[in-house]
Amino acid sequence: MECKCKKCVDGCSFAPGWFKPGEAEKAAELLGLSMKAFFKRHLIVDYWCGDNKTDWVTVFVLKPNIVGYKPGDMCPANPMGRCSFLTSENLCAIHTAKPFECKEVMACQKQEHNFHAEVQDAWNNKGAQAQITSLLGREPTTANLMEMLRSMRGER
Repeated sequence: MECKCKKCVDGCSFAPGWFKPGEAEKAAELLGLSMKAFFKRHLIVDYWCGDNKTDWVTVFVLKPNIVGYKPGDMCPANPMGRCSFLTSENLCAIHTAKPFECKEVMACQKQEHNFHAEVQDAWNNKGAQAQITSLLGREPTTANLMEMLRSMRGER
């Protein structure tokens, strides 16, 4: 059952959740689109940078586009805003195929858990990262993150 309680709608208005590998394909199928067309019209690439217990890694992930951002590209560092699949009736346009984090994190009845790390772990392999490179048509980059960090430190 789809929920439109304040907690769920606030989550969809703050930032879309991340897909696990293989989930975006289900959403594309739901909309009758190829994965490439779905990416170009409805998704952005986000990333996680951090320690995976052995060394520093950057992992790229797919997420629904945010209203006002350009779909089919890298998103800026720390992207926030309304999910492009949140309808004017505050329902999810891809509810039956929504991202893992939307199902698990933003569901009002769920317990707290480190779902971001779970999704990051799922994307942390060469095959999943190669899919993102293929969709982008180039290697993904964290240039936006580096730019934001330099700006925060007052560097040019």
